[in-house]
Amino acid sequence: MWVRNGLQIKGQAMTYVQSHFCNSMIDPDIYLLQVCASKLDPDFFISSVFERYKVVDLLTIASKHQNAVLDPEHERPMLEGALTFLVVLLGVRLHLGITDDEILHSEMVSQLCMGDKTHSNLLDLIPENPNPKSGVSLGTGYFEKVLSAVADFRAPVFEPGGSMQQGMYTPKSAVWDVEFDPISVILRAVYRRDMQSAMDRYTAFLKQSGRFDGNPWPPYRERPPLHPQYQGLLRLLHCKTMHIVLFTLLYKILMDHQNLSDHVLCMVLYLLEMGVDSSTESESTREEPDTEDQCYDSWFPSSSLLNNLHHVISFVRVRVAHDAPEVARQVTHEPNSTEQTAQVFSLVAERRRKFQEMINKNSEAAAAAGVFRRHSSSRPHSGQARSFGAPMLLPQQLVTAVLEIRESMLSLLVKLHHKLSGKQDSYPGPDTERPTPLTHGDGLAVIERILQKAAQRSCQNEQSLEEICCKVAPPVPPRRTSPGESLDKEERRRRARERQKKLLAEFASRQKSFMETAMEISK
Repeated sequence: MWVRNGLQIKGQAMTYVQSHFCNSMIDPDIYLLQVCASKLDPDFFISSVFERYKVVDLLTIASKHQNAVLDPEHERPMLEGALTFLVVLLGVRLHLGITDDEILHSEMVSQLCMGDKTHSNLLDLIPENPNPKSGVSLGTGYFEKVLSAVADFRAPVFEPGGSMQQGMYTPKSAVWDVEFDPISVILRAVYRRDMQSAMDRYTAFLKQSGRFDGNPWPPYRERPPLHPQYQGLLRLLHCKTMHIVLFTLLYKILMDHQNLSDHVLCMVLYLLEMGVDSSTESESTREEPDTEDQCYDSWFPSSSLLNNLHHVISFVRVRVAHDAPEVARQVTHEPNSTEQTAQVFSLVAERRRKFQEMINKNSEAAAAAGVFRRHSSSRPHSGQARSFGAPMLLPQQLVTAVLEIRESMLSLLVKLHHKLSGKQDSYPGPDTERPTPLTHGDGLAVIERILQKAAQRSCQNEQSLEEICCKVAPPVPPRRTSPGESLDKEERRRRARERQKKLLAEFASRQKSFMETAMEISK
């Protein structure tokens, strides 16, 4: 959220997350939001989050939109912030059932991953335990025990100038392999460069160990189990509004709408994998009845992610400008079938709209009552009252367009795999006997891991993936080739040898003429 408030608030933002104050600032705030999320209706909560970040207008299937609040350059950072907030909210377990020993272990790993630290630096950066009766505090023998388990000590060395470099603690190889958790690092990173430093060190470890040679994505770590009192938090991953958001963002990334970043795709895949890990086969067969109160989220038949992954969205009706490209290419149907097949997308659900209408009516009623009681003789004109509100935007002519989608989240993931690899049919298809891919890798590995888990947990998903792989063949953009690239390799080599022979002959001729001239001068 800080992106919208200028440079002056950066100091407050850094203080808010620093280890000296996090026990009384960011940590209890996250815990309070986790408690609220576990008790509130998940669709209402997810809708409220994206409303607060002012990115609801971006979450549309249409290729273009108009945001009445944010400037275009602020939309993508705000969307990234909203998704990162949801990942942190669902991934952090500080007060949700893990022990004090595990908290100290996680804090130490996070600080060491951001950079090598001295012993005094670690004592200063790791937050104090808010529970003084736990016996796990800084400076105790347990601190040293955890430090020796997660870090290797690099002895002091003398530099050429005569000064001595202090001894530093660096993470063990096993920490990078199985314990590096990007969510914990994001929570404790004061500067953006701290997270980037952790990823650079992680990349260097993978290359040195020979595990991965490319640019890896942040590794996914399975979350510790939640305390039974907070199991409601997982409902955020299994609500229709969340699934609509994930589907929409996957579709926009596949179609290159709004030039969404890799960070957005990374967070979307992270939420998908968390939802798949918290799903079971029994949940995928449970469907909710369609009632009038739930008509706003009629995109998906149930609240189970496993069940909605293979659900195909055929048509979507959107409101777009009259000159939008969707108007020209919208599908045509018979009059009787259009209303049945077209599904209306409204992230700000009817329930959320009704809440807002109630709030507005109550506010207006309270204001009117206050004015009436004061018997104010000078009421502002409507024009004056409007001037204190949001700026009036010029009305734009909107029309309804019915878009043909015919995609499911599984088909979008398979096509994204093809797009990232640049090859047709790059995804080999589901194989439940094949072990789940490792957590190290790029976007291709992440997508393969999600599809593998979805197929292993649901027979319907496995069958749908087999059907998708048989018929999905996304067009690969033609590669622009220069005239030299169209020649055969042998032809290019032959021409190179000829050019080399000409150069050598020219050099020999010049050398010979030079020697003859030198001999004549000497005579």
